[in-house]
Amino acid sequence: MIAVIMLQIIVASALSALGVFVFFHNPRSPVNRAFLFLTTPVAIWLFGFSFGYLSHDAATALFWFKCAYLGVIFISLSTYAFSVFYTKRLKQKPLIYAGLALGVIFLLLLLTNNTIFLDGLYRYAWGYYPKAGRYYWLFLVYFFPYAILLGYNLFTWRSEKQSPIENRVTSLLGAAFILAYFGATDFLPTLGINLLPIQPLGFIPIGIWIALVGYTVLQYRIWDVSLVAHKTVYYITLSTIIALVYTTIFVFSQSIFQKGLDKELLIFNTIVFLAMSFVLSFLKEKTQHFIDIIFYRQKINETSILQNLEHELVSLVDLSILVKRVTDVLHKDIGSKTVTLLMRQDDRGPLFVVLKTTIQGKHARLPIRLLSAREFFNKLITTKRDVSDEELLKLPEYKRVKRSGGNIFRLYKSELCVPLIRRGHLLGIIFLGSRFKKRGYDSHLRKVLMKMANTLAVAIENAELYHEVKAVSDMKSDILTVVSHQLRTPVTSIRWGLHLIQKGTYGALPEKLIEPFEQVFETNLETVRMIDRLLDVSRLERGNLQFEMERFDIALVIEDTISEMRAIAKNKNIKLIFKSFVPSIHIIADPERLRDVLEILIDNAIKYSPDDKTIRVTLENASFTREEMYYNHDVKKQTGIKISVTDEGIGISPDDQRKLFGKFFRGKNAQSFDTTGLGIGLAYAKSLILRLKGAIEVKSKVGEGTTVSLYLPT
Repeated sequence: MIAVIMLQIIVASALSALGVFVFFHNPRSPVNRAFLFLTTPVAIWLFGFSFGYLSHDAATALFWFKCAYLGVIFISLSTYAFSVFYTKRLKQKPLIYAGLALGVIFLLLLLTNNTIFLDGLYRYAWGYYPKAGRYYWLFLVYFFPYAILLGYNLFTWRSEKQSPIENRVTSLLGAAFILAYFGATDFLPTLGINLLPIQPLGFIPIGIWIALVGYTVLQYRIWDVSLVAHKTVYYITLSTIIALVYTTIFVFSQSIFQKGLDKELLIFNTIVFLAMSFVLSFLKEKTQHFIDIIFYRQKINETSILQNLEHELVSLVDLSILVKRVTDVLHKDIGSKTVTLLMRQDDRGPLFVVLKTTIQGKHARLPIRLLSAREFFNKLITTKRDVSDEELLKLPEYKRVKRSGGNIFRLYKSELCVPLIRRGHLLGIIFLGSRFKKRGYDSHLRKVLMKMANTLAVAIENAELYHEVKAVSDMKSDILTVVSHQLRTPVTSIRWGLHLIQKGTYGALPEKLIEPFEQVFETNLETVRMIDRLLDVSRLERGNLQFEMERFDIALVIEDTISEMRAIAKNKNIKLIFKSFVPSIHIIADPERLRDVLEILIDNAIKYSPDDKTIRVTLENASFTREEMYYNHDVKKQTGIKISVTDEGIGISPDDQRKLFGKFFRGKNAQSFDTTGLGIGLAYAKSLILRLKGAIEVKSKVGEGTTVSLYLPT
């Protein structure tokens, strides 16, 4: 008899531990909360009945059985509530609230000693047992429909094409709950039906239920066992300390209050209990960070390392550097003994080549043919998740690919395979060997690794796209350079020929040909400038354009440039005015490149302004943000100077302003106003200014004019 009761107490303790264990894994998860709500009333029932069996008198036994019924009332409702949150059928929550309301009614009947619910005790050969009241059947009507709804939820959830693992877990949980409901046979002695010579054995199905749930947790890693154990021990210890403090206060308060003041004692202890509950919550919040550091330092470090790696991957465009960085982090920081990164040769090619591996030997570096492992690779695309060597061998969904997948796992000495999938295509695969110190890959680390793999897939795609674009750009620059060089030689020869004719080397030029020859010479000179600019653009793109940095007076460079441009402005009777709002100021830059930029801006202002207008050039102090720093947080503005060129010309439309600094772009109104030009001047000017660590901006209104401002650091 005693052995059976002790076994029941052990089952109740194990159930309580499992509920706390799961809850503290993730207290914010509705499923975890529902699981605690499920285990608590069952544990109260088992503990209450155990102490009732051990009681030597009817009054004590009745007290413990009533305590047990505080849990019994909510057992069926709590199991149903768990199924609602597990299967995500949140529209059924009103049924939970209705059950709580009915449960409260039965609870009031219990606490008020109303005999229509429980009517005293039976006295069996093995001990006392609660006796059903005349309306006890109403409680059974309330109890069993929720069991049916539980089964319905699990069955329909499994039939809705969940993943194979989810189906397996749901089947195991369903079987566990069916067994657990055999514990309802304990209702029979309450109705006067005694079939056994010993106490009812309803706790045995509950024990099997605990074993099945525990197996499911361990086998399918629903909850992270190693982490939760530490946190559970911590919270139990903390709760014990609070309970001891409260008990001490309770005992001390009894000596203060005189006998007969039970009401005052009750009020006092209620206040103390509420205060201690608040203290428990306060301590939990305040100590959470320290507990995480003590027990979860490794987890926090791993997550931080992989998150930092993700941020790095976004900015890397060199595939070799990217692959080396990922391999180093996984091998050295995460602690994987072996790391192998396979990548498809092209988007849909038949070969997977080894980009990087830490395994010694030539076999590990040979490419993998798609045909040899097509089914396994297709399964990775279908599941879109990682797979371990254990899952490959044990899970039914991998049965058909067990052989081909197992061969690759063995080749790369792997424990975990993480696919790199992008837009439904398998770009590559990371194979990770066992970890140092036998740490393994828990569910949390695997989630972080999959997140990193998704970022890596995007980074690989971006790197490939970057190299493709760069190849096209290099080819375009090559063509541009070759064509420009080939054009420059004959055009330069023509210029020198025209110059010799103008000088009279071949005889005096007739009067009527002098002006046409001057126009041809100016056009030829403009053509040479365009070709030189094309060559400079090509050199700038390749990084071959030389910059000679020196310290100089910026105002003098502006004045010299304006003096040179006045001859062109005079042809349209345009005034060029320069005004400086600062005393003499020196900057460090390349004066010749800056002169090129100013010539482009002033030339454009002259070209797109009607006759008899004014162009103003100003110099002033200003602060600015470099373009590459726009998206940085908390970036400080840089002090410098601002050069503005303002005209009264045709202006630029808002749509054209967004494209203004693109190569070979000319606005619609610009094309109709002046048909000459290639549209590379502003693109070239912006590239030069950025290389000088400055910035450029445009403000314009159609029909009113344009202001182009340059910013340079001082």
